Amino acid sequence: MLVTGNIKADGLKTGALEPREEIQRLLGPRAGQQVLVAGSTHAPEERWLAAAWKEHVPDARLVLVPRHPERAAGIVEELARTSACACSA
Repeated sequence: MLVTGNIKADGLKTGALEPREEIQRLLGPRAGQQVLVAGSTHAPEERWLAAAWKEHVPDARLVLVPRHPERAAGIVEELARTSACACSA
């Protein structure tokens, strides 16, 4: 057996990256603002996270990254419909 490492991670660049201006403007926090990021989420986790965020840290930036990106539009619609947040995809 030959162990070569993790081909998913070994080729990744590491270290700090500066986001492009447009990404920073759209997703970046205001000065001093906390950011809550939830990645690889499944239903109904987004609804639970949005409710906890709204109740406990509503001033933080909430970034949801669903495991299946094609679900994003549906998540935005659901959260907007339930008044969980002012959402955008």
